Order: sequence, then C-alpha cells, then structure tokens
Amino acid sequence: MSERSLAEEIIIHEAKKRTLYWLLGGGLTVVGPIVLIAAFILGVANLQSSSTTSTTTLGPTHTNVAHPNQIVKPWLSAIQAASKATGVPADWIAAEMVHESRGNPNAGTLGGAYGLMQLEPGTMGASNAVRMNPAANVLYGTKLLAANYRLYHSWRLASAAYYGGSGTVNTALAHHGLHAPLPWSHAQSALNVVPQAQYGNTLTLAQYADNIYTTDLQLGGKGSA
Repeated sequence: MSERSLAEEIIIHEAKKRTLYWLLGGGLTVVGPIVLIAAFILGVANLQSSSTTSTTTLGPTHTNVAHPNQIVKPWLSAIQAASKATGVPADWIAAEMVHESRGNPNAGTLGGAYGLMQLEPGTMGASNAVRMNPAANVLYGTKLLAANYRLYHSWRLASAAYYGGSGTVNTALAHHGLHAPLPWSHAQSALNVVPQAQYGNTLTLAQYADNIYTTDLQLGGKGSA
C-alpha cells in the first residue's frame, strides 16, 4: 500500500465527504459535480496505486540495486536482531530483504507473499499478525534462510531455495545428478531454471542467488559461498 501525506489524506477525506453529501441531496449546485469528478479521479488514482502494490513477486528482474544501504538503513536493528538469533550473516539478510521488497514493509498482499521478506502464508509457522510486523517478518524470513543453509551449507543455495523452494532446487540438482551439500561452483549451472514463471518470475534460481551475492558485496559483506 502506498504511503500518503497527512495533507493528501485530509483532501481525499473531505472530497469523499462532500461527494456523499451531494449524492444524498445536499444540493445540485455547481460544486457537486466538480467534487464528484474530483473524487472519481482520486479513486482511479488510488485504485491504480493499490493494484501496483498488491502485485506479489518472488524476486527482482535485474541484478544491480541502486543505493541498497539506504534501503536497509531503516531496518538495521531488526536485521541485526534476526542475525543474532539465527546466525545468518546480517549483510546476507539485508541483501535478501533488498531484493524481496526493496525495504517496503507493506509489499505484496496478505493472501500471498508479504512484507520485508515477502513471507508466504504460514512460512515457518508465521501468522498474518507476524507477517504484518516488520521485525517479526525479518526474523521469520531469516529463520527460513537458516533452515535452507542447514540443508545446503551454502548461502547462495539457501537463497535459491528461498526464491523457488527447496523442492525446486533439489529437483534441478538431481536432474544433473547432483545432491546437496555441494559447492556453489558445482551447483550454479544446474540451477538454470525459472521457478513459477506463470506468476511473472523471470530470473533463474542461479541468477537470483547471484543477485543476492552481488548485493551482499555492495552492503559490505564477505560474499558468502
């Protein structure tokens, strides 16, 4: 959901109130039709805005993210707390968050992926209330990264599974006769698969994981394997 300034909220509220008054018989003056038209325009604008922010994706469609430090800055305390609780490197958590939501705590819809870490309903047992809480959203997304790392012993493979699911990663590896744990250099070529392309995803598992790696470096991380 896009943020509006207090002044914009007041204008919209007053326009709606005057429109309702006019519709209920407050007087067919010249003001009535003008306000009605203005309210209609505002409604269309709000609809377009909400339709844009309600579109849920599993990841970005490009590699480089401008100014990732600025995106991460408001959420540093939540990221550091999640890192301390799970052992996941803070820079890797931050990179994942940058690519999942661009730092927007209201990204997505509650019916699908939602929040800073784009948690699906029930991820790691998270309720809607948890997913709506930015700090909790970061923590539960980090728990998923930690669980993936325990499976693969590779942060890039953990992020590939975060993007497409561990089942998709395992199937792609098995197709090439590979099984985790294994080095990223061996796994990368096997993950040339776009998960759930029907939902608009365009990146392969490998591209997504490499994007997280690149942003981790931008944020001052060590580029974990």
